[in-house]
Amino acid sequence: MSNKTPYELRFDVLQMARDLEMHQYEVLQSTFWSTFNELEQAIAHMTDQHFDHRDACAKAREVADKLISAIPPMPTSHDINRRARELYEFVETK
Repeated sequence: MSNKTPYELRFDVLQMARDLEMHQYEVLQSTFWSTFNELEQAIAHMTDQHFDHRDACAKAREVADKLISAIPPMPTSHDINRRARELYEFVETK
């Protein structure tokens, strides 16, 4: 049995919530950078002497659109508090 005070327990739950939110953010960041690298490759392909300009431009536009939608927002204190409440509710439920 733990000898932690209620404040310490709440702090632990907040830390868990922060860690979960940051993990999710890091996964989204990884997706973003993967898409960014695809775009760089498409641009590099456009500089090649033997390519179809229409295909390369279409591919670059497609990847750029994916990139714009892949920018992840940094977790806010509201996100962390919401996640902490979810964790706390889970712990309270038997």
